[in-house]
Amino acid sequence: SVKMGAVKAGSPLENWRSQLLSDYPGPIEALFCVQSGRDPAAEVCAELQKELAGRVEVKLVVCGNCRSTSQKIHNMMAGLQKCDSSSEYVLFLDANAQLHPGTLQSLLAELQQDQAVFVATGYPLDIPAPGASLWAWTMCQFRYMCLSEFASARSDFIWGGAMMLRMADIMEEQVQSWWAKG
Repeated sequence: SVKMGAVKAGSPLENWRSQLLSDYPGPIEALFCVQSGRDPAAEVCAELQKELAGRVEVKLVVCGNCRSTSQKIHNMMAGLQKCDSSSEYVLFLDANAQLHPGTLQSLLAELQQDQAVFVATGYPLDIPAPGASLWAWTMCQFRYMCLSEFASARSDFIWGGAMMLRMADIMEEQVQSWWAKG
């Protein structure tokens, strides 16, 4: 099974639905990791729990304040501790990412076809909405320029808002220890 954890808050509900309603045929446990129960994401998470009951297991993980690393990494580590013990893979997502229904299976395929691959990542394809701000178009152009560099060869690592790893690799490679040290 695949366990997903979104680590940012305050994202549009439609993005979260796209993350949860994947073409992946197996069970999905979604952990929404937030700093505080007062985070606006907690209310959205409760709405998704009701809406998707019986289809996707949605949980809210209140992580508290970070002490030694960034809040994002702190939330990721707290989410790992709450994953179902049968989890084989974990997918960390920025909550502001809207996913294609096949994204989960594509990331999973990269890890399954090559045991030497440590992490499968995603990179955003921005399509600003009609009437979008100059800033939205600037970010779109910046990401396109970066993407052309990444497309020329297989990169060591690109953070694009999605990162899938094997749970066993996280534990064996002491990733949590590295993350805790910042």
